Amino acid sequence: MTDMTLTTDADGILRGIPYHDGLLAGIHTANGEVALQWTANDGRSLRLVLSGVRFLSCQNFFEGNVIGDIFLWDVSLAPEAELQDFMELRQFDLSRTSVADFRSAHRNEKYLSLDSSIGAEVRAVFTSVRVEWDS
Repeated sequence: MTDMTLTTDADGILRGIPYHDGLLAGIHTANGEVALQWTANDGRSLRLVLSGVRFLSCQNFFEGNVIGDIFLWDVSLAPEAELQDFMELRQFDLSRTSVADFRSAHRNEKYLSLDSSIGAEVRAVFTSVRVEWDS
């Protein structure tokens, strides 16, 4: 197993690891961690491990799961429309909790959005992230 530091581009797109068009094979949860596991095009098995998970949402998991993009931001920097959609999905009472309130309450946390070209969409709020793969 190998660990590495993750980077994102100016748009928040995760860079430096092979995931685009990979097959999301599993979502494993235990002890406040969530591991998103996929098989890259080169056959390697990779895991993106989220620690200190506060919120997790997954939809359409059994519909193919071909990963398009993975976005990663500090909650304070995530696009307002993205957070608004997440809050609606998680059924926050938007008449009582605004995006600004959500940002303030989770200012020290991160936000992940995994979009598939086919299948699963994953959203999460968490404290730290690492990537692992079998070498």
